[in-house]
Amino acid sequence: MDTREFSELCRDISLLLNVENIEALSETGAFVEGEKVGVIYGEDVFDGVHVYVDVGRLEDPQGSEDVFRELLDLNLELSAEHGESFGLHGETGSFVLRSFFRNQEASAQELADGIRRHVKLVQELRSGPLSGVAKPLST
Repeated sequence: MDTREFSELCRDISLLLNVENIEALSETGAFVEGEKVGVIYGEDVFDGVHVYVDVGRLEDPQGSEDVFRELLDLNLELSAEHGESFGLHGETGSFVLRSFFRNQEASAQELADGIRRHVKLVQELRSGPLSGVAKPLST
């Protein structure tokens, strides 16, 4: 996949997810069902793309140990199912849910479905382990 193909893929995903700003998905992130999501290409490997949900940052650092423990437990479960994992973004301090799709799996429909699955999971977890994490605000 080259840069042009990636741009076309993001356009198609944006249409499937009803994202208004088509460039946002691959640049700053776009909001889908109230959650900030994005697609990354070429960050560390060139044979696929990453999709992510920016879960947000902890509102109160006092509860961080419990949140980290929950997310590590969830990672064991998630990585076995779909290869997804939670992590902490090094620059922003936000938690992210991220998964990787190889180029041969990276159809617009597959990626849109993956993003929807991520969004649903994050929304379900907001009433439990992620209840202390503040959602990113749309700008």
